[in-house]
Amino acid sequence: MINIDGIIYALQPEGGGISGYTTRLIRYLQGRDAGFQARVYGYHPFNEGETNVSAHETRYYERIRKASVDPEATVFWSSYYRSPERDIPSVVTVHDMIAERSSVTLRRIAARIQKWKAIYEAAHIVCISEATKRELIKTRAIRSGVEVSVIRHGVGPEFYVDGCINREDNLALFVGGRQGYKNFTNTVRALANLPLIKLVCIGGGSATPAERSIVDQLLPGRCDFLGSVTQAQLNELYNRASVLLYTSTYEGFGLPILEGFAAGCPVLVCKGEAVCEVAGSAAFVARDGSAEAIRTELVRLLNDRTLREEKVCAGRERAARLNWQSSFSAMLSILEATRR
Repeated sequence: MINIDGIIYALQPEGGGISGYTTRLIRYLQGRDAGFQARVYGYHPFNEGETNVSAHETRYYERIRKASVDPEATVFWSSYYRSPERDIPSVVTVHDMIAERSSVTLRRIAARIQKWKAIYEAAHIVCISEATKRELIKTRAIRSGVEVSVIRHGVGPEFYVDGCINREDNLALFVGGRQGYKNFTNTVRALANLPLIKLVCIGGGSATPAERSIVDQLLPGRCDFLGSVTQAQLNELYNRASVLLYTSTYEGFGLPILEGFAAGCPVLVCKGEAVCEVAGSAAFVARDGSAEAIRTELVRLLNDRTLREEKVCAGRERAARLNWQSSFSAMLSILEATRR
């Protein structure tokens, strides 16, 4: 039996990319009637009594403790770098190497130790992009003989081109977190001299005082923070927007790129290994994360209709090839092959 550790729901109470991935994986396993049990914590999207899902209270220091496993479990997968309390094979998914690029605090040191312990003890490691795999291998923290596979994320049918929605000429989207490497400040600066563009920020929590300050200074009356939205609302926004500004300077993957592609939204990214791997030739690519580079590529996107339409078509084709069904099918195959 596959044991799923849903600790991520306690770590991302407002939701996030990894918790969304975990929910989709569990839903896939439920639909396949796979032999599994998911133990979830904190705020989660499952109803009481759902098949193969049980809710549990967090213990003291739950985040850094070994995960409880069911007696029948023969393979273990944690949503966020925990090891099983029993000696059974584990599969670890490495989403990115952002923690290793962040400043050092005691809390982050503890999290890194736990992450690397889970990776070292794993029987099989899954990375979500070739770029992440290359970074991981450079650390030399993997036991000899342990296989490292790449299973890319996908996009579901909830993101599609809605012919009933008219695309607006000057609406830019910024989806997800806005901290540090997400490059929000330079994105705002890039729009400062483009007075017709309105920016809509989705997710990422409430705007901080610093974010409000720079927006009020550079984009007065031109920026809205919508907070969390439903997937249906997000698809509508992708269909309305003239561009998705996914201007992060580092990612392990970049799922909003695929969502935008599927909805026919032009996408602009900053040059980076993982995002360019995901986007292929279907996105407009700023040469770096500076405000000037973002603004230059955005003007190109807005002014070259022929190229924009070519990239939108390429994006829809790319999204069609990367889907959750094939992603989770590959993950289930690895879990079943790894079980004891």
